[in-house]
Amino acid sequence: MNAVTRYPIKCADALVDRIVAVVSAVAGSQFPAFVQHYTQRLGGHVAEAERNLMGWKSIAQETTGGDLVGLANRYLLSVDPEVVAAGNKCSTDIARADILRDALAALQHATVCERPFVFLRHVDHEIASATLDEFSMNVPLDLEGLLYAACGLIFGILLYMGAKHTCLLPKRRRLRKRALN
Repeated sequence: MNAVTRYPIKCADALVDRIVAVVSAVAGSQFPAFVQHYTQRLGGHVAEAERNLMGWKSIAQETTGGDLVGLANRYLLSVDPEVVAAGNKCSTDIARADILRDALAALQHATVCERPFVFLRHVDHEIASATLDEFSMNVPLDLEGLLYAACGLIFGILLYMGAKHTCLLPKRRRLRKRALN
């Protein structure tokens, strides 16, 4: 390939490189705001899960001395299918509340550097999808937003460079093979 044909390719590569850098930096900068919105929505789900448990707790208080798991197990041991279904519902409500509470506590106590990993470990896809549907981009001017913008920029550039080199690898092998022959 001569210099005349190589120049437009280099220009296009430089343009795509810069576009990827800007897009990935902007995307990275949105992460703190998205997690904040997600955490607020998650808090609402925790409150709703706690509210659902209130009914079970009052029944458990009257029948099993307040032991929710004991109440669910008592229902599950029944021969009546409707009572077993109530036991399944009670068990599901208990488990859901525990999962949501743990996820919220983990996100609230995560450091700036831990937050993406904690988010990925505890993400509830339904809640995240609903958060994304309502999310509007913002312009973060704090240190955390800038830190995530820098991380997004680095990740985007590395991803682009990796993809570019992966796509060019077979062509380079063919050129080397021709040069050796």
